[in-house]
Formats: sequence, C-alpha cells, structure tokens
Amino acid sequence: MPGVYAVGWIKRGPTGILGTNKRDAEETVRCVAEDLAARPEPPKGREQLDALLAERVPQLVTAAGWRAIDAVERAAGAEQQRPRVKLAARDDLLETAAGG
Repeated sequence: MPGVYAVGWIKRGPTGILGTNKRDAEETVRCVAEDLAARPEPPKGREQLDALLAERVPQLVTAAGWRAIDAVERAAGAEQQRPRVKLAARDDLLETAAGG
C-alpha cells in the first residue's frame, strides 16, 4: 500500500530476531525512497515541507508546541510540589500546543 510503512512485529507478526528487524527496516527505507522518487515533485526546503505538513495535518504539534505543553505541565507540577502534572485530554494538549 503506497504511503504506509511498517517494520518489526507490526509487519510480520511476533517472529524473528534483531537481524530480521534490520532487514525489514532496510526494505522499508527502500520503499520510502522509491515512493519519494515517484512523487511529481517532492518538497524542497523547510518552508515547502512545513506547508505540506500544515495542509495534511492541521493539528500538527511542532517542537514549539511540545515545549509549551512541557512548560504548562511543569508549572502545574510545581504548584503541587511534583515534577509535572500531565495534560491528559487531547483537546487540552492541542490547545496548549497551539499557544506555543
């Protein structure tokens, strides 16, 4: 299936050893490279990649969004003398990340 890639047990079931996983990974990387080469024109540069991701994944959490989530969780934890208090609801995570 184009655009879907898997390695390890998810690909072949609970069999094999580390070497098997390595061969699976090599095959998967080869498939990814072939799919990219077959694209009409792959994104070039960070700006085109960011635009493509924004188009396909509108609720993408960026590194800045992750840092915002981390800061909010740590601040909530500090109030309770804990390392952090995790945000558990998806909507809360996305809202916090969007503010970052």
